[in-house]
Amino acid sequence: MRVEVRLTAEELAIVCRPINGEGGWQTLLRRLLARLNSLTGDMSVRTQELDDIERYAYAYGEGGYQERFRAILAAVARVRS
Repeated sequence: MRVEVRLTAEELAIVCRPINGEGGWQTLLRRLLARLNSLTGDMSVRTQELDDIERYAYAYGEGGYQERFRAILAAVARVRS
């Protein structure tokens, strides 16, 4: 299953910042960005990805990438409310 979300302009700016390096969060974010329409902010998120998104958003302290995943979770929360 998928959740169809629409990122706000602010969220879109956060999520679309350049990705440096290779690794778990970079791979997930690149996969999500492949399903993003950067003109409309529409993104398709697979429900099985939500646990990973939440883990990267909150489980590893603070850094640049957590904010990106929190922006996606905010969009998911708007759809689910």
